[in-house]
Amino acid sequence: MSLPFQAPPWNLKGEGWWIFLSLVGRMKEWMDRAENEDGHIARGLGPAHFDKLEQYSRTVANDPLIGFRGGLGLVQIYRYRKSPIGPYDELLIVPGSFGLPETLTSQASALRITRIYVSTLVSVLNGRHHWNIPKHLARFEFSEDKILNQKIVKVYGLKTFAFEPNHSSVGWTFEPQFFETPFFCTIIQQRLPGVVVPYNLINTLAPNLWLCQPPLESAQPGSSEQKVKCALVGTKKWKRFLPHIDGQVGLCSFHGGLDKRWGRFGDGKKFPDFEAYRIGFHISKVDMNFPEAQVIE
Repeated sequence: MSLPFQAPPWNLKGEGWWIFLSLVGRMKEWMDRAENEDGHIARGLGPAHFDKLEQYSRTVANDPLIGFRGGLGLVQIYRYRKSPIGPYDELLIVPGSFGLPETLTSQASALRITRIYVSTLVSVLNGRHHWNIPKHLARFEFSEDKILNQKIVKVYGLKTFAFEPNHSSVGWTFEPQFFETPFFCTIIQQRLPGVVVPYNLINTLAPNLWLCQPPLESAQPGSSEQKVKCALVGTKKWKRFLPHIDGQVGLCSFHGGLDKRWGRFGDGKKFPDFEAYRIGFHISKVDMNFPEAQVIE
């Protein structure tokens, strides 16, 4: 089994949903949790924002100078039907703005993806290698209730895996097994039909939506998960980039589906248990361009 690198720039097309995080609610709980666990940290993000492999990312996110600064955050879901590496699904969280390394003096802050899941290993490999995006593998389930006009999205974490001989060709086939209980679930209901947005949606929402990602750790040699974590490559330097998004945008509502009584979105372990504004975006025709990242020396 081999995973190909596909050099940027990338063009991706598909469908997306944007959930806007509430500026109140559980944001304070995230920070309180981080302070209680680490003691000396006065402000920071809790462990659900980071995979256990990304310890450096958590450390710098809680650094007083280059750490989390707050502001409006997003949870984004995408179904890419066309990309340089084929179709795949994606779930990510951008908690808000973060400080930047001292060597980057051209801007004061930038957004940062702290946790992200995708449905293919080749997406894991390329996202980490090219943009420092801390991708991990998950299983996505999309279903519809046509009577209620709802779409239900569930995401399941990786439980175990095996590499089986490929009898039809030379090599091995990756056989993952996922947990039966999802760590993320949302119920989406469309509110207003989409309208064509013929300009850069990102720059319309805010003047500064650059992403700046810290370097990533790789799996340790001899790890029991080393074969699957061959896709979880490490990097050595910070990288920043500005995606360009166009699309047909409509309004929809989001409700947490993990717990019907409390309406939780995430389990608080593999994904943050966030609180969101009910109304968000449905981008029915996403056209996204990811440029080559700028390496920060």
